[in-house]
Amino acid sequence: MHPLIATLAFLLVSAFTYSLFQILGNRPTLNFNNALSRDEYLTNSSMNLIRTQGITSIAGTLTSFGTVFLFYLSNTYHFGLLIIAVPASLLLSPAVTNYFTRRIKLRNERWSTLSENKSAAVLPSLAWSNTSRGHSVSSIIKYVSLLNIFGVIWLEFSLFADFFSQLVGANIFISMAFLFVISFLIIWFTFSYGIRGFIFADVVQTPLIFIGSLFILFGITLYINNTQTEFGYHNLSLSPEVPKYVWIIFLAHVFILNPFFQLVSEPHWLRLWTFKEIEISQQFAGVLVTVILAAPLILAGALGSHAVSDGATFSVAKILQILAEQGFIYELGFWIAASAALFSTADSMLYSFYIVWKFNTKDGSYNERQLNPLLAALILSVPLSIAYFIVRYFGQIPVDKLIYAIVPFAITILPAIVDLSMDRSPKILTLSLSILFYIFFTMIGWLMPADEYLFNLAAIFIPTVIALLSFAFNKKMEKVR
Repeated sequence: MHPLIATLAFLLVSAFTYSLFQILGNRPTLNFNNALSRDEYLTNSSMNLIRTQGITSIAGTLTSFGTVFLFYLSNTYHFGLLIIAVPASLLLSPAVTNYFTRRIKLRNERWSTLSENKSAAVLPSLAWSNTSRGHSVSSIIKYVSLLNIFGVIWLEFSLFADFFSQLVGANIFISMAFLFVISFLIIWFTFSYGIRGFIFADVVQTPLIFIGSLFILFGITLYINNTQTEFGYHNLSLSPEVPKYVWIIFLAHVFILNPFFQLVSEPHWLRLWTFKEIEISQQFAGVLVTVILAAPLILAGALGSHAVSDGATFSVAKILQILAEQGFIYELGFWIAASAALFSTADSMLYSFYIVWKFNTKDGSYNERQLNPLLAALILSVPLSIAYFIVRYFGQIPVDKLIYAIVPFAITILPAIVDLSMDRSPKILTLSLSILFYIFFTMIGWLMPADEYLFNLAAIFIPTVIALLSFAFNKKMEKVR
């Protein structure tokens, strides 16, 4: 396992993305405040290119480094065949996302106003109204979105820094420095190219994830064929190794989170403003590509964990060790897939953070001040690094519990999304209860033993129940009217 190979892979992913930008030439750079330039781009560009951008942007955003790439490789052994529930539940996302998105577009006057005024569409803006309650609801959604996005970005960079540092035996200060450098470069690179840093990059990075994942799978298969001639693929155990109650709660968790995940995530609404109807029409294709990306990772995790003597202690580091033994190209493939997954999720989250931050909840306006990429990279990289040091040095919270707390946090605004889809003003009470109960369950989970995940996995149940009750009540009122 060579750190230089990881560095080379990161540089290659950056170089491939930069090369695409140069090949595309001086295309119109979309300004988030300027619907005219967006419409000009959509009109003058090939429809096949735009569809490809929409599909790869959805798939790239959903295929994260920490919660997808590492998760499938390291947890397939523990959940066995049930791991398929994760991509399977994601296939429900297009129907749920499109249903509520269409209702909001048709019924929410704020949406049409935003489009006419050439302003970006973000969830706090859709919920805004010029009333005291409208200001409060918009502010709550804004800061939930910002916390969730910042948390996901931090999680991605932190897990990447953790994994790299474990391989080289670095201490916390070197790890923090590594995180600062990686985050600074990605943030600066993304913001330097306008909308192309958000949309065009995924056209390169999404295929790189798949190609790198295939090299991981091929490398593990080669290892098995060369070293374990008696290994029986037909005898591969697919039974879950975790207790029954854990996988039952896990199944409920993913079948609640994944169908609603895009709907409550800001990147979806940013893509909707950018691509218009293409974001809706290409939802299924984008999610299907995401599922295809997961397939080689799940197979690699299953084969790799059963190929070693003790699958229970199997880790991604062991996969990397196996790949390194098979040859340079397989280890390089691992790091290319890892770097591309980090890039593809970080860029969409970064732009979403920027757009949400610029929205003013007091008057519903959008700050059009020009972004300085270098300054933005510095401003974001410093708190990301400091947060990493604090959590790793003082914190005792297991990584899995941090993931279950941070990634689904946006689900707490689901009651407001449901209200918007029913042409009703979001209620402060239901929104507040959703957030407070989620935090309450999460904190109880953190106080439980490290291997106890019941409360962490169940935290999303309360926001979902509140949202479903609100939806059922509003549906009943529709029939009465």
